[in-house]
Amino acid sequence: MKLALSTFILGLILGGLAVHFRPNEPEAGEEAHKQTPLSTRTLKDHREPTSSSINVAEWQGMESSDLENKLTTLSLAESTDVISALLEVTDPYKGLIYTDQKTIKEILNKMAKIDFKSSVEMIESAFPDATRNNLIKELILKHAIQEFSAAITFADHYLDEKSREEIVSKLFQMGIKKGHEEAIQALAMVPISGPGGNQFGSSETFPKDFDFQIFGEAAYQLASLGKDKGTFVTFPSNFLEEWSKRAPDDAMSFYNERLSDQSRGFFPFNDLGNLAEGYLSSVDPSQGVDWLEASLGTNDLSSHDRKELLSAVRSTPENRNAIINDLISRQASPEDKASIAASFFGSVQGHRSPATTEFRHEVLKAFPDPESRINYLVSKARENRSNSSEVVKSLQNLGHNEEDISRFLNASQK
Repeated sequence: MKLALSTFILGLILGGLAVHFRPNEPEAGEEAHKQTPLSTRTLKDHREPTSSSINVAEWQGMESSDLENKLTTLSLAESTDVISALLEVTDPYKGLIYTDQKTIKEILNKMAKIDFKSSVEMIESAFPDATRNNLIKELILKHAIQEFSAAITFADHYLDEKSREEIVSKLFQMGIKKGHEEAIQALAMVPISGPGGNQFGSSETFPKDFDFQIFGEAAYQLASLGKDKGTFVTFPSNFLEEWSKRAPDDAMSFYNERLSDQSRGFFPFNDLGNLAEGYLSSVDPSQGVDWLEASLGTNDLSSHDRKELLSAVRSTPENRNAIINDLISRQASPEDKASIAASFFGSVQGHRSPATTEFRHEVLKAFPDPESRINYLVSKARENRSNSSEVVKSLQNLGHNEEDISRFLNASQK
């Protein structure tokens, strides 16, 4: 089974899917790119006048509905002639009006669907480098809406390294929305950065049938087995979190087996905290506490990971009360119970979701006795000075006397 999975993943990485072409129009209303303005000031000089019988006036200032009808019967040869005719009669200083820019781009898009090479040759013959690369990138992104595998091939063939890097994030995001196979093809184009390099993370929406296991294995192989080992410069920041929500045990196994201390950086923005958030919100609270207790008890757990785990509990409001109280109740001594409660309260300073007044009160309530609670708060009074009014209200609600409250307030002013 593992051999078959590896073979399938390798095939996706190296070969991609078969390239097909079909003359379907892009999905209505879907924007795949930013528009590149066309200016005849930067057009190549000395264009030969077209020898065709194209009536250029019929194509100038054309509305969208009329353009759509005329494109249905336009051949490749006629497409080239129309673009050339529009460029020939354009004022070199005023440039193309918006409707004529749109007409040229729609004709190029129509050509690309029939024969991508022809559309590129037309661009190369009529436009300089600065405009040419942007136009080709736009065609590739539009093509990816219907023919994603072909678009990946075109990006690799027709764009230089710099131009590919400029659209790879967009192609990757489009691939994720289509499925794990397309996502793997796009990820194979994502550059790998070394230590200290810049990374970009984005929260993505994964399709219902997205296979996280296949994608995760492919991503791991790309990052760890290639000649340039390192971190992807762009990666879905919610990959582990979303996977753990759908299949918590599989996500946990993958993390433990693949993302060791040495290879955690392969998947930027996907740390133990991300995994814990999804896992603790998906499993039964008692199962979550089993895992959390075992994780917190790991000898080599770093202070950063410990804080991530505790902060993740704060981000699961539907289960956190049960998790906190169950975990504290499992501790053998009052000192251990107070220590766990104090750790949770200390996690409010973490960088994950903001701590709320409700959460702070829940944690203070979980302390095993009033004495351990007030002693902890006095020791951390300065750190909680900005929340002192909230802390005082919690102490009052929990039955603390004025002496305890005065101890806390006096300590917070020192």
